[in-house]
Amino acid sequence: MKKQSFITGAFLLAAATGLGKIFSAIFKIPLDRLFLHADGMAVFNGAYNVYMFFFAVATAGIPLAISQMIAASDTNDEENTVMSTALLFTVSMLTAAALVIFFFAEPIAQFIGLSDSAPAFRVISPALIFCGVTASLRGYFQGKMNMTPSALSQVSDSFGRLLAGFSGAFLLLSAPLSATCAGAASGVPFGAMLSALILIIAAKKAHLHIKHSFSVSQLKRLLAIALPITITASLHPIFNMADTFTVVPTLKAAAFSAAQNAFGCLSRAATLYALPVSIATAVAASVLPAVAEYTKKGDTECINRDASMATRLALAISMPCAAGFMAIPKGILYFLFDNSSNYMTLVFIALSAVFLSTGEVIACILQGAGKVSCTVTAATIAVAAKAVLNLVFIHLWGVNGAAVSTVVSYLVFLLLLLISLRRLTPVRLSFIPHALKPLVCGALCFSAAYAVSLHFSTLVSIIAAALVYIPAVFITGFIKFDEINQIFSGHKIEYSNR
Repeated sequence: MKKQSFITGAFLLAAATGLGKIFSAIFKIPLDRLFLHADGMAVFNGAYNVYMFFFAVATAGIPLAISQMIAASDTNDEENTVMSTALLFTVSMLTAAALVIFFFAEPIAQFIGLSDSAPAFRVISPALIFCGVTASLRGYFQGKMNMTPSALSQVSDSFGRLLAGFSGAFLLLSAPLSATCAGAASGVPFGAMLSALILIIAAKKAHLHIKHSFSVSQLKRLLAIALPITITASLHPIFNMADTFTVVPTLKAAAFSAAQNAFGCLSRAATLYALPVSIATAVAASVLPAVAEYTKKGDTECINRDASMATRLALAISMPCAAGFMAIPKGILYFLFDNSSNYMTLVFIALSAVFLSTGEVIACILQGAGKVSCTVTAATIAVAAKAVLNLVFIHLWGVNGAAVSTVVSYLVFLLLLLISLRRLTPVRLSFIPHALKPLVCGALCFSAAYAVSLHFSTLVSIIAAALVYIPAVFITGFIKFDEINQIFSGHKIEYSNR
C-alpha cells in the first residue's frame, strides 16, 4: 500500500473535511430555501441532529485510535485483531442505536416536541450501521498512512447526501411535511452507504482480510484513546443535540409562540456559524500534526511557531464570518434562505464561530502536547454549562436564549483551554497577534459590511467587506504571505511574530 507524507496526508484529510462541510452547507441551505423552509427544517433537524451526534461519536475519535493502534502493530495478526475488535464493537453499538431510533421514533419525536419528525428518524436510522464500517476502515487506512480512501469517503458521503436528499425532497414536495422531510432525510443513509462502499472497495484492493476475533484488551486500548478525542471533537453536534431536546419543549412550556419555527431559525444560524468553524479547523489542522513530534523532541520554538500559525489561521477565517453575521444578519439570511425571520438569533450566535474555531485548534495543540485530560475537562464543563444555560436563558429570551447559551458555553470552553495551555505547555500566544490584530481586522470588516449595506445589496456589502478585510490581514501582519505559502507547499519557515 502506497504511503503518503505526514504533511500531504494531513492536508488531504483537512481539505476533504472542509469540502465535505461545504457540501453539507450546500445541502442544507437550498433544502431550506426550496423545499422545507423554517418549519420543515425544524422537523428535519430534529432527526438529523440526533444522527450527527452518533456520527460524530463514531468518526471523531475511533478512526484516530485505530490508526494509532494499526501503526503500532508489529504483526498482521495483531492488525487483524485490532480491526476485527473495532468493527465488531462499532457496528454492534451503532446497530443497537439504529434499532432504538427506528422502533422508538414516535416517542423520541414526541419528547423533543416535533412529532412530524418520526418518519425522518426511521429513514435516517440505517445510516448509523454504515458509520460503524466507515469509522473502522478510515482508521485502518490512516494507520497505514494512506489518507486517500478516507478523503474520498468523506466527500462521497456529503455528495451522496446532497444528491439523494434533494431528489427525495423534490419527489415528495406535494406530500405532507413529515413525508417531505423524510424524503430529504433519505440522503443521509444513501451518503453513508456510498462512503462505506468506497472504503470497502479500497480495502479489497489493499487485500485487507479481516478474520473474526475479539480482544477485550484491544477494546480497552481503543476506548482509552478514542473517548477523550471524541468528547472534545463532538462539541458542535452535542450542543445541537442539547438544542434539539430542550428548545421546542422549553419554548412550549414557557408559552412562546411558533416554537417549531423558532427552532428552524436557530438551525439556520447553527448551519451558518458551523461552516467557518469547519473550514477554519480543517485548514488549521493541516499544520498541527508536527506539534506531537516537536513535543517529543522538546523543540519549543517550533511548537510555538506552529501553534501560533494554526490559531491565527482559525481566527483569520472565523472572524470575518462572525463580523458579517453581526453586521448584516437580515441580508445574509434573506440572500441564502429568502427569509430573515428571527434574524437576531444569528447576531447572538455569531461569536460561536470564533470561540469554537479557536477552541478546537487549542484543543488539538494540547492533545499533541499530551495534555488530553485538559481538553476532556473543558469540553465536559462546556456541555454541562450549555445544558443548564439553555433551560435558564430560553425561559428568559426565547430561542435567542439558546443562541446566547451556545456562545457563553463555547467561551467557557476556550478560556479553560487557554488556561491549560498557559500552565501546562511551553506555548505562549501573545496578545497583539492573537487578540488585538484579529479584533482590529474584524472591526474593519464589520464596519465595511454595515456601512455599505445601508446603500447597496447584501452581495455588494460582502464583497466590500472582503476588499477591506483581506488587505487588513496582511497589512497588520496578522497573517503573512510566506505562511500561506507554507500551508500549500509544506515547507517549513522561520519567522518572528511581534
